[in-house]
Amino acid sequence: MKRFLSFFLVSLMMLGLLAACGGSTATNTPAATGNTAVPATAVPVDQPTAPPASGSELPKINGEVTLWHAYSTGGAEDATLTKIVDTIKTNNPDAKITVLQVPFDQIFTKFETDVSAGGGPDLLVAPNDSLGDLSRKGLLLDISEQFKPYAASYSPAAIEGLTVDGKLYGIPESFKAVALYYNKDKVKTPPATTDELLAAVKGGNTITLNLGAYHNFGFFSAFGAKVLDGNKCALTTGGADALKYLQDLKAAGGQFGTDGGQIDSLFKEGKIDMTINGPWAFGDYKKALGDKLGVAVMPKGPKGAAGPLTGVDGFYVNANSQNVDNALAFGLQLTDATSQQLYADEAGHVPTYKGVTPKDALVLEFVKASEGGVLRPQSKEFGNYWGPFGEAFTKAIDGNGDAATLVKDACAAMDTASGVTSGGTTGGTTGGTTPAATDLPKINGEVTLWHAYSTGGAEDATLTKIVDTIKTNNPDAKITVLQVPFDQIFTKFETDVSAGGGPDLLVAPNDSLGDLSRKGLLLDISEQFKPYAASYSPAAIEGLTVDGKLYGIPESFKAVALYYNKDKVKTPPATTDELLAAVKGGNTITLNLGAYHNFGFFSAFGAKVLDGNKCALTTGGADALKYLQDLKAAGGQFGTDGGQIDSLFKEGKIDMTINGPWAFGDYKKALGDKLGVAVMPKGPKGAAGPLTGVDGFYVNANSQNVDNALAFGLQLTDATSQQLYADEAGHVPTYKGVTPKDALVLEFVKASEGGVLRPQSKEFGNYWGPFGEAFTKAIDGNGDATQLVTDACKAMDTASGQ
Repeated sequence: MKRFLSFFLVSLMMLGLLAACGGSTATNTPAATGNTAVPATAVPVDQPTAPPASGSELPKINGEVTLWHAYSTGGAEDATLTKIVDTIKTNNPDAKITVLQVPFDQIFTKFETDVSAGGGPDLLVAPNDSLGDLSRKGLLLDISEQFKPYAASYSPAAIEGLTVDGKLYGIPESFKAVALYYNKDKVKTPPATTDELLAAVKGGNTITLNLGAYHNFGFFSAFGAKVLDGNKCALTTGGADALKYLQDLKAAGGQFGTDGGQIDSLFKEGKIDMTINGPWAFGDYKKALGDKLGVAVMPKGPKGAAGPLTGVDGFYVNANSQNVDNALAFGLQLTDATSQQLYADEAGHVPTYKGVTPKDALVLEFVKASEGGVLRPQSKEFGNYWGPFGEAFTKAIDGNGDAATLVKDACAAMDTASGVTSGGTTGGTTGGTTPAATDLPKINGEVTLWHAYSTGGAEDATLTKIVDTIKTNNPDAKITVLQVPFDQIFTKFETDVSAGGGPDLLVAPNDSLGDLSRKGLLLDISEQFKPYAASYSPAAIEGLTVDGKLYGIPESFKAVALYYNKDKVKTPPATTDELLAAVKGGNTITLNLGAYHNFGFFSAFGAKVLDGNKCALTTGGADALKYLQDLKAAGGQFGTDGGQIDSLFKEGKIDMTINGPWAFGDYKKALGDKLGVAVMPKGPKGAAGPLTGVDGFYVNANSQNVDNALAFGLQLTDATSQQLYADEAGHVPTYKGVTPKDALVLEFVKASEGGVLRPQSKEFGNYWGPFGEAFTKAIDGNGDATQLVTDACKAMDTASGQ
């Protein structure tokens, strides 16, 4: 692994000179081998060279190009990017540049989803957190050849940081490594060692650290640890000492938090004296604290300097961009000397362009932090570090484990996820002999469950009631239930399970079942479920089956229907014509805009999604889209904020909406007897066929508690549990003989039975991006319905390799 400390640069700084800042190479150790964990040696910094092309010599942007970023809205990085883009627009009069901000916790997932479906931006600026994964999935363009004329102007270390398997996938913009921020009014001299930091906290100085495996990474090398030795986890040497130190720091009064924004606020408001964070926070901290702000490299430890993880931010080109030349030209201009100087001086970025030196001495501390850090590996093995060690840090700080045992277990989980064995068995158990169908197995020991039901909602309350009953009936069970927001649960599950962690059981719709099962993240329970299968709907079992293997225990069907307020709508519209007439007559409706809630209109107008493995929506699909355009013209409303639409309906401010049974309990509580439910209106070509999903309980492929997970899943979906789900949360049962008591829920039963069972094919997975965009453009008035469907079908087929 490379370390970046530059004796030459530090010497010049001591002499009061400002030299060019570039990456440097310290050893010839491959990036995948982990931190060297040896003292840094003096290495000459890369000397600045005249750039081969910059300013007027860089290629021009001639036409459209789109960029996605994840800078915080209104922050220093966001403002700096805006300033740079404005200059580029002036210098490129023929450019049509679109810039979109995407929240950081969503950007990688959104990019992967959209690009896989043939869409996405031309250019993405992001750290190299997911570079290895995205490049190996074929989502990024290899720009090795196109970048060669400009490579001499950039730090070789930065180029290496954006290279995977010998191919360059990004134009380098900045290095990112954390350092110690401190308030000079409270801390006169920053602690240079871990002992000094501990003494400062014991003496009354306050520090709050972000809890996790990233911000605290540098403590590993400070205590003599390296992450990888070849392809195996090496953190059992030194790693426990680092974790134990953080436990001691907490015992002395140090604080740890998981809300980064809250920690930022505390530091900016002077309520804490120190924190560890990256250069992305510099501009906002500087604005808040001014001359009080101090920055220093992380304190060195008993075994050497701290080596924070050094990432590289870069501009990546979408592999299916139709504007590659413009994307490359834009990326080069966004990272030239002028742009990087602005990034450095206004946003605190550490430049990757030779000859660019930050003017602020505090930013030079981040230069030192980056050069003394561990260049972020792009190996698959390092990708398996995050889940196990994220959990280890959390348990250590929460007091839920001995440091040595936590590190040992995390290393074992990391190696298991990497396919590395070191004696003993790996992975989950196979489950043992399954009891008879009439005698559900007991839960004897630990089992964890993740769900995405809205906190405080009817589904959440019902699950709690069911779990409480199960706990009573299983006195030896140790059940842990965690709520994860729906927009995060699939990504978090995939990330954690890929790294050897995650829950034993996940309850979720079959939205991502095909993808998760093909990635080997779910346990095939076909054999274990056979004694119980006769009790469940065959359609539900089919909905949780991929390539002949069953991956879940069915809990409920999910299909949308028409909700209406009986005070405003005496008779629900039975046809699309009646719905249009009702809106023209003054009834109000707000629909969730997108390719899911409005799916049923396709079959109402004679369309089907797939014919074999090809998109078939060119027949009838345009008529469905045109109908929704007519509905909007008549006064119908469309929105993207589902929570807001829910509120409007519950408050009686709109008369109708289309939504699923998950909303039933909350709507019923708000409207009582005023609430009505009906299947979606049929169209000129037949009944509407909403997408029918199946919610189920899935077992983590590497669960160590398979028997308990299966027993828990079976009890969560038995007749008693499903009756409670149906009556209190409006779920449509998959267990034979269970009938909802509420007549309104029976409408959802009809909706599910008349719907289209959600396909688990790879081709159907490519529907969402293109048709999500088609619905949006149609409703926004940005296209002819026929052309939009034609283009979306083409993009869907292209993504499917047709």
